Amino acid sequence: MKRLAPAALTLLLIACAEETVEPTPAGPDPCALADAEACRVDQKSCSLDDAGAPTCAACGVGMYVSEQGVCTPLEGEALTHEFAEFTTQPGEEVLGLCQSWTLGNETELWINAVELEQNEMSHHSNWTFVPEAEFDGPDGVWPCDERDYDQLSAAIAGGVIYAQSTQASREVQRFPGGAAVRIPPRARIIGDVHLLNIGDEPITGSVTMTLYAIPSEQVSVGLTPFHMTYDGLAIPRSPLRASRAPASSPSGSSRRPASRCR
Repeated sequence: MKRLAPAALTLLLIACAEETVEPTPAGPDPCALADAEACRVDQKSCSLDDAGAPTCAACGVGMYVSEQGVCTPLEGEALTHEFAEFTTQPGEEVLGLCQSWTLGNETELWINAVELEQNEMSHHSNWTFVPEAEFDGPDGVWPCDERDYDQLSAAIAGGVIYAQSTQASREVQRFPGGAAVRIPPRARIIGDVHLLNIGDEPITGSVTMTLYAIPSEQVSVGLTPFHMTYDGLAIPRSPLRASRAPASSPSGSSRRPASRCR
């Protein structure tokens, strides 16, 4: 058996050392749980910038923020509707109007998530579903009183599907996996209108709503929506007086300058 000389053995060891694959450096550390939770409060994801500081960022359309603080696609079939445009003048408030969307669904829908986007200065809005024969009439914008609409009657006839947080421009209401609200066949979505333009320029915008329906075989928990109104809240009047000028309004609606303390 031929033995290698010490010099040759040294060269072999050097060659092996040069071929050793270095481990891939680990990526940046994810946000700490507390930082991720702080971003999730505003429905935003959390990531670290180049300096390692946590930053919050809004998710795109069709996404929600997971418990890990990461933007994640919403599950289910997306049913999207853009409602009519509104234009509000500086300091104007719009009340007393409703807007509807007849789904035309021949089968039941199991809704796991609702996504709302708005740029019309919506102060807030509450959305119900009812049989399409209830509060009947053309879709679009209409005075709520014209069809005797109120949220409690709608909740009894059908149910509640979503409530917009105050002045939220984009929001996702998502239930845990397998949990969903059942919307029966031939249903209509109705929402009330409350716009408040606190800016110095006219604003034109609209609301876009997307329902995310999951297959019935994926539903493990059927949710029962309800409506609750608390009328006992009493806030003492401020000694500051607010002036309000009269404004003309279409039948059944209220369009008025917003009150401002002086």
